[in-house]
Amino acid sequence: MSRKKSIGLIFVVVVAFWTGVFSFWFYQKKGVATLYQSNEEEIELNTADVLAQDAVLSKKYVGYVTPVHEAVIQPFISGFIEEINVKGGQNVKKGEILLILKQDEYQAKIKAAKAALEQAKANLKNKEVYYRRLQKAGKAVSPSELDAAEADYLASLASLQSAEADLKIAEVNYEYTYIKSGISGVTGDVSLTKGNYVSPQSKLLTVMQFEPIRVVFSVPSSEYRKEMKKTKPFEDEKIFLAFENGDIFHEEGAFQYTDNAINQATDSMAVYVDFKNKEHLLIPNSYVTVLCFEKLKNVVLVPKQYVVMKDSGNFIYVVRGGTLKQVEIKILGTIGENFAAQNVFENQDQIVLQNVNPADLDKKVKQKKEA
Repeated sequence: MSRKKSIGLIFVVVVAFWTGVFSFWFYQKKGVATLYQSNEEEIELNTADVLAQDAVLSKKYVGYVTPVHEAVIQPFISGFIEEINVKGGQNVKKGEILLILKQDEYQAKIKAAKAALEQAKANLKNKEVYYRRLQKAGKAVSPSELDAAEADYLASLASLQSAEADLKIAEVNYEYTYIKSGISGVTGDVSLTKGNYVSPQSKLLTVMQFEPIRVVFSVPSSEYRKEMKKTKPFEDEKIFLAFENGDIFHEEGAFQYTDNAINQATDSMAVYVDFKNKEHLLIPNSYVTVLCFEKLKNVVLVPKQYVVMKDSGNFIYVVRGGTLKQVEIKILGTIGENFAAQNVFENQDQIVLQNVNPADLDKKVKQKKEA
């Protein structure tokens, strides 16, 4: 074999050797990479787009109906009932005469007071004339005599004022024989008989205001604090009522005020709302269901079963950037089977709609989107 052929053969062997070494290294590296890639876990999850929207949050409470005003009718004076102008369950107006007491005695007192007043006027006139005469007499009258005349004049003047007051009292007492309603409303039971003797301690009947009428209900202290952060509590809520048979009362309520202290036993605050009640469908001391409807803006409805509740907060799993993440949410209320959550999500986030193993956090996710 020539020297040239020997060198060529050696070259071929060397090239073949290094080609083999390179091929072995390349495929070994590719195999390791493939093995590593196959060991990188990818989980498959059901997801859905984050849909921010406006929603209506409804809340229910138990309320009771109470009159805005209730008057217990009692006489100011004593006397015998002479007329009864009212029946039970009757609509009455403020100032309407319900009962009249026997007036003879009080009319007589007015006459006596008028007579006493006239007598006082005459007496005052005489005393004044005499006093003025002595004043003009000058030195012909002693100082003591003038002083006595002045005292008599002033005493008669006081007597006149007293007589005027007595007449006023007699007239007021006579007016009290007309027992009137202090408010407009509906009377309760009237169990009175003509000739009954009554006194200022006697409770004759009651009148309850039906229009408007008030409903009282209680909200948890946490909701009360939320409402107090607004310019006016319940300003963005509509309040309606439902009867026990499910019928909705047609009038919308008008918030009035809240109580001034939390009920410690229930950790709640009483709320007072007034309703128009022309047909008298709302009856004092009855119970109703209070329906509060609040419009929420830019919220996300999250299925309750996929919300993780912890002492540190409430969380939902999302797919963010292709990996599984846990996001804290603020729950504003409940709508059906969903929580209404404040929109804290990022663009392209996907909500996970299945139970998740916390150990899978930060793993790559293959998504199965739901409509």
